[in-house]
Amino acid sequence: MNAAHNAAKNAFKTHGRMIACGGNPQQSMRLLTRILNNNNWRRTVKDALYFEKPCDKRKRLHRERSERVFKDQVSERVTLAKKMIDMGY
Repeated sequence: MNAAHNAAKNAFKTHGRMIACGGNPQQSMRLLTRILNNNNWRRTVKDALYFEKPCDKRKRLHRERSERVFKDQVSERVTLAKKMIDMGY
C-alpha cells in the first residue's frame, strides 16, 4: 500500500504543487487548468510548434518583460495611492 501511495503521490506533482485526485475529479481538473493557465503552459507549447527567428524571439521577450515591469509599477503606484487616500491626503 505504501509504495502505491507514493507512486500516486508522485504522479500528480507539478513543480512543487499537489493536485488532489482523491476527491472531486472536476475540481482537480479545474485546479490543473488554473495552474497551467497561470504558468502560460498552453501558450508556451503553442509557440514551440513553430520556429521563431532569434531576433523576433528577443523582441517578444523584451516586450513581455517590459509589460511585466509596467504592470508591477502600476500595481505599486495604485497601492501607494490607496495608502495615501487612507492616510487622508
